[in-house]
Formats: sequence, structure tokens, C-alpha cells
Amino acid sequence: TSDHISFWEKKPDKRLVSVEEICEENYSLSHRPGMLRLYTKKEKISDCNHCSYFGIRQKNYAFYAETGMEFEPKQECETAGMVLYQNHENHLRMEIRKRADENYFVVTACIHGEERILTEKPVGEGRQFFKIRMHCDRQKARIWLFRDGREMLIAEDISLLPYTTEEAGGFVGCTIGMYASANGQDSSNYADFACRMPYKNVLRADRRCPIIKKSRLQKRLLFFT
Repeated sequence: TSDHISFWEKKPDKRLVSVEEICEENYSLSHRPGMLRLYTKKEKISDCNHCSYFGIRQKNYAFYAETGMEFEPKQECETAGMVLYQNHENHLRMEIRKRADENYFVVTACIHGEERILTEKPVGEGRQFFKIRMHCDRQKARIWLFRDGREMLIAEDISLLPYTTEEAGGFVGCTIGMYASANGQDSSNYADFACRMPYKNVLRADRRCPIIKKSRLQKRLLFFT
């Protein structure tokens, strides 16, 4: 099966979900046509509130998801990127953030409310376009970052078991999507997400390469364009 979601309409596609409910103050589809602008509001995804997050429901244990994002954090509190979200106490964040005079790509696991940085990589300065890809198979995840035409494998063998309903509780499973926050501070910044965010269910992961071969996709296919 396949699904197409775009950012060309005046309102978000009804298949997109948020935390609690969609808050119109958190996003814009008009400032940059074809892009979803998420504002770095005070609210953060580790609290029960209306944070700047749009995701799609995970439908399979073997899948990959990616998003393209243009972002420059102005303050160290500002972050933006992609999140695998079970609930506010159990989620996996993949974010660009600022530290001193340099930006970093940081992968953070939040499990039962306890946060732990799994890895972080410097990514230079200024406003840049990044592509974040997460590839999951057999409850393990690998994460890539693409910038300046280069791909970097950032992390691998990340256990996804803490984000299952059996471990984290709940009834609806995970979503995966786009996120921005100022983490409790005042901010007027934003991140622009590209109009194409694939989410693809795959029959079997190819562990050697982040590019999924067409023959591996076969019938189970879901993606944003």
C-alpha cells in the first residue's frame, strides 16, 4: 500500500497526528509554500502539552523514515529534528542543537522519564539543510544524517524495545515525525521541513546501505511526498 502526504494545502493532512492536539500557533504552511514550518515554542515533547510535533503512526516493525529540514539554532535551548514517540516519558529524539559556537546532531533516548545521550556529532555552523533517516528492523534502529551531499551513519543497534506498548504502556503504539522546541525558554525561531518525508514499511532491512532497494519494498509502502 502507499500513502502521499504533502505540505501544499492550507491545513495539515488529516493523517498527521500531534501530541494532545494540533495547535495552530505551533506551525505554518503559508510562510514557505511546500514546507512545514514548526516554531520552537517553550513546550517540549517530554512534557504533557501541545508541543510543535507532527507525526504519522508506525505501522510495521521493519520500516524507514526520513525528513529534510532547514534549521539554524540561535540559542542552546533550541532544537529541531525527528522523534520516534511513544509517550512523553518514552521516546527517541534525533535533533540539531547549538553548543557554544557550533551545531551538533544529538540522539537522545528518553526511557521512563530518564534521558540519556546516545551519540552526538558536530555539524558546523549556520543555517543548513539536513536530511535525517531512521531505519528500523527487528526492534533495532540505525540513524543517518545527510548534509552537503554526504551521508554519515550516526548510530546503530539502538534498541526500540523501551518504546513498545509492552514496556512503555499505552494502547496506540508509536508515531514518528517532525519536531521543534525551545525547551522551556522564549524563542521566535523555527525549522522548515521539506515537503517530502518518506515513511516506508519494508519486508527486510538491508544492513549494508541506507538506500532501500525497490525490490525490498514490494507491496508494503507508505511515504510522504
